[in-house]
Amino acid sequence: MLPMNATQTPAHKTDLAVTHVLAQLLERLEHSAVPVGAEQYRSVVMHLVEEFRDVEPGAQLGQLLDAYPAPRRCTKT
Repeated sequence: MLPMNATQTPAHKTDLAVTHVLAQLLERLEHSAVPVGAEQYRSVVMHLVEEFRDVEPGAQLGQLLDAYPAPRRCTKT
């Protein structure tokens, strides 16, 4: 059992499945021939921002952002 004042740093996620789906969805929304609602677009972006906070930075994430450039604007790079 941890003392009350002990904090644990959460581990970064290494599974990018959710991030990949959201990146793909954002890419589709940005290239859609049909108008996309602002709330839908905002929701996808906000979910991506949350995922970027949790995922492990590195080569896998870089490859994902190379394949789907639209989400790169959601990162702090």
